Amino acid sequence: MTFTSQQPCEDTTNANIQSSLPQEGIGELPAPEPKKAKKQSPSDLKTDRPEPESKKVFTLSDLRRLTFKQSDGQVVNVRTCQAAMFNAYVSRFVDVTGVDVNIWPAEDRRNVVNVISQFAREHQLPFPFTDQSSHSGSE
Repeated sequence: MTFTSQQPCEDTTNANIQSSLPQEGIGELPAPEPKKAKKQSPSDLKTDRPEPESKKVFTLSDLRRLTFKQSDGQVVNVRTCQAAMFNAYVSRFVDVTGVDVNIWPAEDRRNVVNVISQFAREHQLPFPFTDQSSHSGSE
């Protein structure tokens, strides 16, 4: 059912009417709160952010030669290990956001390895992966 009016209401006007609501702050956006400067830790770094090419250390083809030792002693490479294995290992070093940790696509694995590598270099910490091309043996 549709209602239509044949004649305008008698109690309407085209004149400007002042609002009775308080006028303070109407039409203004609240000022953003100043953000505190925070030192980035590896857990704050997101892997879904592309890094400048100059800062990347490892490429997708490098992932097969990067290995780590699982808690059961098995040595696996970053590229072909199961997503759960990789996630359990890197979770010891970083909190990851923006990644499907049930899949761990190769690009995301590379990105998180590069984040960990950069953090280790900047803080003079040991890199938690073994590069099989430059080392022989275990971690």
